[in-house]
This record gives sequence, structure tokens and C-alpha cells, in this order.
Amino acid sequence: YPRPGTAAARMRRLPGSLAKRRSSEVTQLFDSYETNSHMVGREERVWFSDTERRHDQTVGHTKGYVKVVVKREDTLLGRSALVRIQQTSKWHLQGEVLGDVR
Repeated sequence: YPRPGTAAARMRRLPGSLAKRRSSEVTQLFDSYETNSHMVGREERVWFSDTERRHDQTVGHTKGYVKVVVKREDTLLGRSALVRIQQTSKWHLQGEVLGDVR
């Protein structure tokens, strides 16, 4: 529901079936493309800043701020390392630390 006093509050409400159809179309479009598949096999410098305890991973980012996860290694926190990208998803890259930790 729209918040009172906003432009959306002044608009007429769309039928639920139309909203649901549009939502499905956007979801299909989102699922139809990959954003990071070109990164598989690349070696990237990654700066590590966080730990994902639930998945036992250390989290970092590339220079382009793409999220990268590796097997948990707390010594990487606050440092950078060379990582080979092994898998990609819409949300992040998964890789293996090659070394060159700085």
C-alpha cells in the first residue's frame, strides 16, 4: 500500500492480476541474464573485510566492488589477496585464494 501524501497515494490502484503479471515478467527478465559469468577463471585482487559465519566464508570485494567469497580464513580480514574466480552467481563470485596476501 502507498504511503499517505505521496504521489503513489494519488494514483489509481491496479488490479491484482495485472500487478502479479507484471511482477512475473520482471522476475523472468531478471532470471534471464547473468552478470558475472565472464569472471570465471580470472585472477583478481580482493580486499577482505567481513566473515559470513553462517556459510563459513570470508567476504571481500574486487576493485570494481564485486562481492567475492572464499573458504573462511580469518587471517585475510583487513588484507588483500590474489583470488582465482571459480563460480559466479547474480550476487557474488566464489573463489580460491592463490596467495600474494598483502
